[in-house]
Amino acid sequence: MTKAPNASSSSSQETLADYSVELLPRTEINIDRWDKCIENSINETPVAYSWYWII
Repeated sequence: MTKAPNASSSSSQETLADYSVELLPRTEINIDRWDKCIENSINETPVAYSWYWII
């Protein structure tokens, strides 16, 4: 996630409104890095892995 262009930096507290989400095509995602991140997350779930949705 990246900071939204209109996000205020004067506040010491961050909110979800301070961020924007960018959808990337699968070809632009490092699959090994993605799967390692899911593997190490506190809420690991099989549906989050890159291989789950491949048909």
